[in-house]
Amino acid sequence: MDIYQEESAVAIEVLNLGYTILYQPEIKVNHRIDVDLRKKRGRNYYRFQRQLKNSINFYIVYYKAPLKKIVKVLWHNFMKYALKDWKYFRFYFTAVFKTILGLPKVLKYRKPVNLETIKLKTNLQGLRY
Repeated sequence: MDIYQEESAVAIEVLNLGYTILYQPEIKVNHRIDVDLRKKRGRNYYRFQRQLKNSINFYIVYYKAPLKKIVKVLWHNFMKYALKDWKYFRFYFTAVFKTILGLPKVLKYRKPVNLETIKLKTNLQGLRY
């Protein structure tokens, strides 16, 4: 299964197996990118579409009852991006359409994790920038 940001998928599977993941939230990795060049090339649109599609797929695969999370991610991205930019609007609906078309394939990988794993993931300390 194509999971963009595969770190989340690997982490939730490892946590669900009962392992502990040690990390240091004070350590940050700086990816050097030219943000202006990325915008000029339209890379943010492509990343947006792929990230939205795979966020939905992540919830479908790993959450027992994913509907609330899916609606939340769809609503957030629609309000924050799709309503403000025509290209984001188009990529938003392309992502939704591709997700629906790919649903039979994604459902083959469906392997919901324990509720305790979801709670553990939710309670992890986030990065402070």
